[in-house]
Amino acid sequence: MTFSNDPYGDFRRSLEEMVDARHQERRDPLDWDFMEELLISYLELNDRTVHKHIIRAFTDVVVSFRRHYCGGVKNAKKAETGGRRRRRRGAGRALTSPLSTEPTEGNPASLTCS
Repeated sequence: MTFSNDPYGDFRRSLEEMVDARHQERRDPLDWDFMEELLISYLELNDRTVHKHIIRAFTDVVVSFRRHYCGGVKNAKKAETGGRRRRRRGAGRALTSPLSTEPTEGNPASLTCS
């Protein structure tokens, strides 16, 4: 268990590390079975009060991965945050990350670029 002043940032970094460990080659499509398992793990391991940070971080990681996979975006960092800083809430809440990066069974789903 960890306590954080920036739960969103900590969850995002942790999720990015997990996705990077699973997807060594950024050109490969996301494995949605793995992503679902990852999200469920974070939600099950953490208190309901931090679920909003997990969902937001997960969504931002997926959007970021999609932008890189689909050729990138100018100023991607600004695009991800909408160019604004959000007020941090929930500082000091307990955080837990999954310990395993074991692959899941099944074929990875493809990520479609529109």
